[in-house]
Amino acid sequence: MKKILLITLIVILGITTVKSQDFTSATGYLGFIIEKQKIIAENMWAYVKANAHTNSEKKVERKKSDLIATIDRAGSEIRLMPAFQGEVTLRDSMVKYLETSKKMLNGEFAEIELLEANANTSYELMKIYLQKVSDANEKYAIKNEMISDQINKFAEEHNIELIKSSSELTANLKISNIVYKYYNSIYLIYFRGYIEDSFIIDAINSGDTTAIKQRMDSLIIAYKYGEVDLKAIAGYNGDYSLKFACQKALSHYQKVATILLPKILDYYKAENELNAEKKRFEAIPEKKRTQQDVDAYNFAITKYNNSIKIYNETIKTLNTEIQNNSEQWNNAVDKFIDKNIPK
Repeated sequence: MKKILLITLIVILGITTVKSQDFTSATGYLGFIIEKQKIIAENMWAYVKANAHTNSEKKVERKKSDLIATIDRAGSEIRLMPAFQGEVTLRDSMVKYLETSKKMLNGEFAEIELLEANANTSYELMKIYLQKVSDANEKYAIKNEMISDQINKFAEEHNIELIKSSSELTANLKISNIVYKYYNSIYLIYFRGYIEDSFIIDAINSGDTTAIKQRMDSLIIAYKYGEVDLKAIAGYNGDYSLKFACQKALSHYQKVATILLPKILDYYKAENELNAEKKRFEAIPEKKRTQQDVDAYNFAITKYNNSIKIYNETIKTLNTEIQNNSEQWNNAVDKFIDKNIPK
């Protein structure tokens, strides 16, 4: 799946006139801090774009490293700023904000990323993982709001007129956050069945009929609950492609659970019946075997042989279905993200 990002909704502000590193005036002092914010936002956007429009994990990680380095450098430069008229609240608040940003990207969110490996093993863990990502984004939004308040307060105290940016960069970051939230809501519906899909072949290869039945029951739950949850989700700005892709996946889960897996279980049932009939037949002395006994044994053999053919055909269909389901979903996600995340 697409890497889930911590997207910082940085509020970019502007000042009409700023002299580079002019710490003697309130405008210059504040302008220096705001300029650092803008540079960080630009690096954040480069990171988001790389994740959305490239399949290179190395490039995404490189952009993330660049972002962290930019935050670290900005923090060091702001920390060296002098107090302004004996006041250090804005400077120190910004330093703390950047330290928190770095910690979240390089620490807290890195820990969340480590959860991804385990999240891919169960629906409940994936649900927890996505919630933690959402919580981290919300936590960061609160921190961002706090530093914005500090900037506004400093501006008011020194009669500085701030211009709230309606820049393309600000808009793109906001759009990206909304797009990924939408994607995550549908992905969780898709994943509920996908995780069962991924364990089916292992259960079949091990001949564990109990596990097969469990996967079948879980798939039934996945598509039934999924249909209800998906129905409540609209398209994204008129784009229903991701919703339709999820609906196709739900139809796949239904087919596997109600058509394909029952055929697999029929094979194991026929095998067990043959073994039981063979044991019963061979326990009867040859001279005492009736035609009815022979017919019953031959019927069990025929039934088992027929089930082998159906089993092999079903396994082939099942493998194709699972592969196609994964491919159609991934293709739909790539197209959706590429279309809706600005370039």
